Amino acid sequence: KNSLKIKNLKLKINYLSYSQIQAFLDCPLHYKAKYILKIPTPQTASQSFGSSIHLVMKECYEKKLKDPTGLLKKYWIREGYETQEHEQLFFKKGEKFLKEYPFDFSHKTLMLEQAFTVPLSYQGKFLRIGGKIDRVDEFPDGTIEIIDYKTGAHPMTQKEADKNLQLSIYALAANSLNMGQEIKLSLYYFDDQAKISTTRSPEQLEAAVAEIFDVASQIESSDFNCSSGFYCQNCEFQML
Repeated sequence: KNSLKIKNLKLKINYLSYSQIQAFLDCPLHYKAKYILKIPTPQTASQSFGSSIHLVMKECYEKKLKDPTGLLKKYWIREGYETQEHEQLFFKKGEKFLKEYPFDFSHKTLMLEQAFTVPLSYQGKFLRIGGKIDRVDEFPDGTIEIIDYKTGAHPMTQKEADKNLQLSIYALAANSLNMGQEIKLSLYYFDDQAKISTTRSPEQLEAAVAEIFDVASQIESSDFNCSSGFYCQNCEFQML
């Protein structure tokens, strides 16, 4: 009887992050395993590598260091690599990323690795959206730029960036933190040492809120079947 009661409980979503949204859109079963059942998984090489680069960048901007030599070793996370050679390959890539990064301290850095939670309402429904912003810069003309570091993903096109939900969520966070209206949203790709930037209008943010609540409704009514898509081929939850 107890198991039947648990099965029939209606799922209520009151918090989402962009990672959770993307996980559900990629595969509902993956979302259930990771965020509802909370099945632990080993750290991957890509996760360790990304975390190491983020920690180095944080210290560089805190202390205004243009030469990060030695910091990668200090913050290196060893979990997830298949072999020592695999780890060394990533380490050398990280050194190259940091050596080529165009450090610029001529403007003010307002925030580093800033966690946020934003309350949202839509058609009588409420939830919170949360995440972490890698860096926020302020320029002399008052413009605010939010920068998100990308250590592995392929660069988006401008069209994709203009519609990207993650950047819209950052803009919603900027509004909740009273950062002003002139918000520049940027993705920095270390692999190409290239930055792609966009902005959001009030209408676009309204659409983003509607999209977030739509995904929440989909999750609440989902049967959590596997999508059998591209991401499922090497999924850490294949046992399910």
